[in-house]
Amino acid sequence: MSTMRMTIQRRKILATVQGLPGHVSAETIYHRLKPEMPELSPSTVYRNLKALADMGRVSVTDMGQGWVFEAVGGTPHHHLVCLGCGEVEDLSDSAVRPFFDQLERRGFHVATNHLCIYGYCSSCQEKAGAQEAAR
Repeated sequence: MSTMRMTIQRRKILATVQGLPGHVSAETIYHRLKPEMPELSPSTVYRNLKALADMGRVSVTDMGQGWVFEAVGGTPHHHLVCLGCGEVEDLSDSAVRPFFDQLERRGFHVATNHLCIYGYCSSCQEKAGAQEAAR
């Protein structure tokens, strides 16, 4: 973890991430803070989110529609992301931890604390099957 300072901007950005449910975009954080911090720019939000990630205070994930952020400290989890409808389902850490452990045993250090698996949910598979059958 880094020894970077926890500036006022970083504190407010972190508090915003912690105060919003689930995964939040930098844009959402920016719009939430702009009224109380008129000098704030989107690049400042991104720069500080990167610093907070480097400090281990937020996790960064790309779930197919841009980077999203979540406060670190909750239950570790991963995500299943549907390429059809965009639905995101949480996947427990215990489901993928054996895979990470296997990689570590092979001498590969896993640097991420998050995994996104992209595919198609059962509803989208059913719709695709129905469309295929109708052809």
